[in-house]
Amino acid sequence: MSLTTSKTGIGLFEEAMKSFLTSCRVKGLSLRTIKWYEYVLNEFRKYVEEPLENITKETIQNYLLLLKEKGFKKTTLANRYRGLRAFFNYLAEEEIIFVNPIQGVKPPKLPKVFPNCLSDEEVDKLIKALKGSSWYQVRNRAIVLLFLETGIRLRELRELKLRDINLSRHEIKARGKGEKERIVFFGRRVLEALKKWLSVRGGILTVDEPLFITQDGLPMKDRHIERIVSKAAKKAGITKRVSPHTLRHTFATLFIKNGGDVFTLQRLLGHSDVSTCMIYVNMAGRDLKESALRFSPIDRLYY
Repeated sequence: MSLTTSKTGIGLFEEAMKSFLTSCRVKGLSLRTIKWYEYVLNEFRKYVEEPLENITKETIQNYLLLLKEKGFKKTTLANRYRGLRAFFNYLAEEEIIFVNPIQGVKPPKLPKVFPNCLSDEEVDKLIKALKGSSWYQVRNRAIVLLFLETGIRLRELRELKLRDINLSRHEIKARGKGEKERIVFFGRRVLEALKKWLSVRGGILTVDEPLFITQDGLPMKDRHIERIVSKAAKKAGITKRVSPHTLRHTFATLFIKNGGDVFTLQRLLGHSDVSTCMIYVNMAGRDLKESALRFSPIDRLYY
């Protein structure tokens, strides 16, 4: 988009905002993400009266301080900061502004909140509760095991097509946020579960058909899959709330505990920033300590 804002620094906030949102669409960001960016920028615009080129580091700091004084949660402050950072970084990269006002503004600190995940014992109970040979039981077992084995997101699993599964290579092609594709992998037990599901699935078997369907042959909805996970957890005697996202967190934690590295985990989960995965390292800290002591290079050399 051509802006009246140029190297002379004259222009309108609204024009810059339209250009930014257009770039988000070009990148393939989801409509939900784009709407969120639009909301954040509109809220910021209500506070800021000066022209775009006059917005400074202090302007943004004062805005965040105002939100804090009004009692907004720390997570809200952090989210507003992230939206503004994406916007101003874009403007700086496109040379719509010469000085990036977000630089030097520290992101609001968030309390360390560890995501809910299942213990080893609970995972064992959950898997044992998924036994059965009926059409529904075979399908539900494949779904839950796939969540636990790959850390795939709910939407990603729901949108899987038959062509996305490669049984011989133990691979699944998942489409994450912004339609970014990545490969996730599964082991022998999940392979068996998928083979059994495909043998009873029925319905149309063309490559563009959904992997998981209802017994009427229709694509599954999020609430159907959420209910499957929740009911399986209750059957296993797990009292806390268990969702597909719980299983994603469980996969990540177990991956680190079992010796996986955070950079590989980042790629498997489809995160753009490795720091997002560091929380799982902290969660698995005790087990990492035990492993480190067990495999101590010095202790193994001097015996």
